[in-house]
Amino acid sequence: MPKKSLQAMNFPLKVASNVEITNIFCLQPYLYRFNSFKQYMVNSLSKK
Repeated sequence: MPKKSLQAMNFPLKVASNVEITNIFCLQPYLYRFNSFKQYMVNSLSKK
């Protein structure tokens, strides 16, 4: 197999893994906020 096609095959994988990593880092604060908000809602509902 020529080297160029191997690089072409590896490129999308690299991009995909980079996007996944950045998504995890970008979404982490939102997930944390969402979880704390959910906890707050559960707490306020259980108090009633």
